[in-house]
Amino acid sequence: MSNGYDGKERFAMGTESGTASTSMNSIKFKEKKGIFLTWPVAILLALLVIGCLVAVGLIVAYTKPMCNTAAPGEAERLRATISKTDKDHPDSAGVPEPEETSTSSTKSRVKDVRLPSSLLPIHYNVELRPNLDPTVFMFDGSVAILMECTSPTDNVTLHINKLKVSNEILWSDDHDGKPSPKIKRTDFDKARQFIIFKLDGTLQPGKKYWVGMNYSGELAEDLTGIYRSKYTTSSGETRWIATSQMEPVDARKTFPCFDEPSLKATFSVTLVRWNNMTSLSNMELEKTENRGNGWTADYYKPSVKMPTYLLAFLICDFGFKDTTAQNGNVEVKVWARKAAVQQLDYALGSTSSIIDFYTEYFDIPFPLNKSDSVAVPDFAAGAMENWGLILYRETAFLYEPGISSELNKKRVCTVVAHELAHQWFGNLVSMAWWDDLWLNEGFASYVEYLGINHYEPSWQIMDQFLVDDFQNVMRLDALGSSHPIYLPVYHPDEINEIFDKISYSKGAAIIRMMNYLLGEGTFRRGLTEYLRNNSYGNARTVDLWDFLSAQATKDGVNINVRQVMDTWTLQMGFPVVTVTRTYGSQPSISLRQKHFLIDPTAKVSTKYENKFNYIWQVPFTFATQRSSASHWNRPNVEWLKERTRKLDTRVADRDWIIGNLGVFGYYRTNYDDRNWQMLINQLNTDHTVIPVKNRAQLLDDSFALSRAGHMDIVQSLELTEYLGKETEYLPWESALTSFNYINEMLGRTGAYGMFQKYMISQILPLYNSSGWRDTGNEPQLDTFKRIDALQAACKYGYADCLSEASRLYTLWMQNPAANPVPVNLKLIVYCNGIRQGGVAEWDFAWERYKESNVATEKSTLLNALSCSADVWILERYLNRALEEKSIRRQDADYVIGKVARNPIGRFIAWDFVRNYWDTIFKRYGESIFNMASLVKRLTSLKNTDFELQELKAWVEFIGDRNELGSAANAWTQAIETAGNNVKWVKDNLQTVNGWLETLAV
Repeated sequence: MSNGYDGKERFAMGTESGTASTSMNSIKFKEKKGIFLTWPVAILLALLVIGCLVAVGLIVAYTKPMCNTAAPGEAERLRATISKTDKDHPDSAGVPEPEETSTSSTKSRVKDVRLPSSLLPIHYNVELRPNLDPTVFMFDGSVAILMECTSPTDNVTLHINKLKVSNEILWSDDHDGKPSPKIKRTDFDKARQFIIFKLDGTLQPGKKYWVGMNYSGELAEDLTGIYRSKYTTSSGETRWIATSQMEPVDARKTFPCFDEPSLKATFSVTLVRWNNMTSLSNMELEKTENRGNGWTADYYKPSVKMPTYLLAFLICDFGFKDTTAQNGNVEVKVWARKAAVQQLDYALGSTSSIIDFYTEYFDIPFPLNKSDSVAVPDFAAGAMENWGLILYRETAFLYEPGISSELNKKRVCTVVAHELAHQWFGNLVSMAWWDDLWLNEGFASYVEYLGINHYEPSWQIMDQFLVDDFQNVMRLDALGSSHPIYLPVYHPDEINEIFDKISYSKGAAIIRMMNYLLGEGTFRRGLTEYLRNNSYGNARTVDLWDFLSAQATKDGVNINVRQVMDTWTLQMGFPVVTVTRTYGSQPSISLRQKHFLIDPTAKVSTKYENKFNYIWQVPFTFATQRSSASHWNRPNVEWLKERTRKLDTRVADRDWIIGNLGVFGYYRTNYDDRNWQMLINQLNTDHTVIPVKNRAQLLDDSFALSRAGHMDIVQSLELTEYLGKETEYLPWESALTSFNYINEMLGRTGAYGMFQKYMISQILPLYNSSGWRDTGNEPQLDTFKRIDALQAACKYGYADCLSEASRLYTLWMQNPAANPVPVNLKLIVYCNGIRQGGVAEWDFAWERYKESNVATEKSTLLNALSCSADVWILERYLNRALEEKSIRRQDADYVIGKVARNPIGRFIAWDFVRNYWDTIFKRYGESIFNMASLVKRLTSLKNTDFELQELKAWVEFIGDRNELGSAANAWTQAIETAGNNVKWVKDNLQTVNGWLETLAV
């Protein structure tokens, strides 16, 4: 995320040397007490105040020192009020910005939303005072921005959203005695979220100017910008905090600013808080000042150069634990509610250790002197990488041994490693514009695995990439409505839409592929050069490719990185490489690549330019039945750069061939029928001959290929017959994910009973070998394998599994203080105990949810509460989700989505969302993650023509109301997915039913 500016610059309010200049007599400092007045009273008082201030201004003018520049390093903050005494400015009463500033409809989205390039920000002085009094819940403050003029302009244009501004003023930073233009009018461009200060003159290139103003806004619970969050103490007291989330476009909702990632500047922040609270921001605290009347102002040191979306503000009463990193040079603190501080140990250890690892890996020190990380009660995303002040959702940061599971621990380590990776990739070097978001998120999503592998080397986390990210994103990327990794975005809703699996997981997958091709050493050295040369600036995708190519040339690796990777980043989707063999006296192997679509007849989106015509530069690798172990570990790469290619290799007719060794290439592999049958025979004879990752990918590829009509589904099902002998986690996870789709499609058909029996027969050996004894001391993949086995056995109705789950749940109900459920099996027991029970079992879990102080336990219970088989209980649960009494706003969409995944709850949730659409859209319509995730969960099970037409009608209805919001693409993908489901049932139901009948004979 960046270009090339010197990060050592520090600009305060005034001059480049870090001094503060207030050359205008009309600039005064006084404390605001948060009193809100009616307009008539305000006008009368304003007239009185103006008179007083003019007098004071005259006194100051004659009594102030001749030099109006403070000592170097002492940056005065513009605070309280920028008093208005300029008689030529008519808007002294303040200008309210319209409340609604965004348009959600794809039909009405403006495209030209970039700020004019005539002014560049250099430094901000920002003061912010959130008022946490429940009778007020407002924030106010002031901002002064030092700008450099690059071309003549008669206006100053900033971003703004849902704020009121007053006392706008412009003055020159130059000391040449010449008067600067004045603001004559303030306009708003609602569609572009602009505030435009029209001037009575022209700003001159090469000169620097200040623009300052007061602002205020509602301290809402909307999880964006600066917002309020609450928690309840053990004594039942409600406590409020103020926290923030600026990415991608909500800094403008906190204060007027240049809210684009390339417009980096330095920031001097002042946070005004109640005396009994604590404030935190990106940098270290510089000094504290008593403002009187119970208020304290915390002044923070000027920041490094950074974009507005990385700013963070927090006012709380939390506790912390601390340590250091980088041999004591970086202070590391982790924060949480005081009642949850004991849950911080794992986060503290992983944070400090991974900072040290990344410092060594990138060969660049951690850019700051401190790292604060805070678990906040309400947070829309998993976490946010704000420089020096990372904010986390509690479930992504808190871990309580004996209560939190191994999956919870993995989640914490993953998110910590991801956010810390951003401190280099994203913060030190930032993207130039949001179309390169993947440079942030794709790299962090890959590098997180390196960080986890460092801190938890026994987890085999690099192998888990296959099922957690690689296979997961391929399902989305096989839709005709997918999108390229790099794509033009303009409107804020479009920016929000691309925070999806394509930017994160596909980005990570192609980076992993490039690492494999270049080799770890070349890849790592290339990254270091990229980061060093672009530190504190912005970069684009091509910059990264150029640095990696240069390093490859230097190291003697013959790869033009840009040429290869453009085919993967500039066009959507991925190929299926079909390996076709001829057998007999003249054996041959031919490769053919084709854009893989789950529905080959789907209309592929044409809104993205594609100069490659869906041809990729594919690094194809393969092995045969007789290949050596060394060949499997480092095979030759056969480049497939055209539609087809023949390989100069001969393989004996009796030997199989398998492609994409280690599954490093982002493509699927298909084979001719004879080769498929040889692979099936090998799995049935001795599956261990084929390495674990390739076994997992064979299963995933085969089911995807059969869904797309590239192979017979019977062949895919036959491939699974060996699973009774499979003992490894990765193949089972791949298989169960694929089986889950068939389960959802068959759930309301007559074939389902036979399918259940087949699944139980296959899972039973693993179920019996895994058992219910969870020691908590076994390898992570063994724990995950047990979870898979038990979850599947209960899901498909195995009586022994259901009985044991109910027994353990009943024991817990009998003695709530002594939970007998093994920590890693809680969701299985809770869910099935509730599903097989009634209102008593549900209410018991609900009370445990309300009482728990452990966020991970609360999340597990929220999930399990959606498992009820009683319609009225599910309806009651959905209503509670929107009440926001016991269920947080950040979790309500999760609850609705989980109910929608319940076969009994799917129709209830769909009706509920439509009935309460106005409320749901108001809360989540512009959310980065919430709405898109909810859409997927609501619609993924639809598989009849009636449901498809109903879905289309609903999307058309909300589209006409301009209410697609940030989920516009998710709704499009939902329609395509539902259509694919309908087609699968029509094409495969009878075939699958027939195959199951042959097994029953």
